[in-house]
Amino acid sequence: MLSKPVIDMTGLKGFYDIDLEWTPIRGRTPEERAEALERSEFSDDPNLFRSLQNLGLKLEPRKAPLPILVVDHIERVPTEN
Repeated sequence: MLSKPVIDMTGLKGFYDIDLEWTPIRGRTPEERAEALERSEFSDDPNLFRSLQNLGLKLEPRKAPLPILVVDHIERVPTEN
């Protein structure tokens, strides 16, 4: 499992139906996986990256803007029982 979002930057249009099979390697915490991705150490889960490359796709770490939701304040509204 990747600890960061994946952004489609392929420029390809339409929908594609693919079969991707891979076996995750256990043992690293999410924090360790995130640090490995930051350092471009894709040995975190080589089977996933190899499987994607066999399809002609490549995951690259980079910074990109993402939409976020910020909640400044919330109140409970009384309801009638």
